[in-house]
Amino acid sequence: MLALALAGLAPSIQAAGAQPYDSLRIVSPQPDATVRDNKGSVRVVVHLSPTLQADRGHRLMLSLDGRPTAQMVGIEYLLKNVNRGTHTVQVQVTDSKGATKIRSNPVVFHLHQSSQRIPGAN
Repeated sequence: MLALALAGLAPSIQAAGAQPYDSLRIVSPQPDATVRDNKGSVRVVVHLSPTLQADRGHRLMLSLDGRPTAQMVGIEYLLKNVNRGTHTVQVQVTDSKGATKIRSNPVVFHLHQSSQRIPGAN
């Protein structure tokens, strides 16, 4: 009888260990922000709640303009050599099999750089 009672508890104990994510959003850049950087560097900061379950094989994946760009180790990543213009960034949490657990809303930003035609502007 005790074995049956414990067996009945096992699924709820396992389910309690795997918390679903409540929210994932990009904090920086903000929607429709203008980023000015002559080298094309853009700092991406995300907020994830609860924290990343890396021990379960979950990873933060960053996409730029719809293409997977980087696996984030923490909640901050520096994109480098982004071309001037309008871009979209999005982040998702994937599990060890690559399935998406949660995805942020896409954020559009505009990268401005000094003119390459003006000597000394870079």
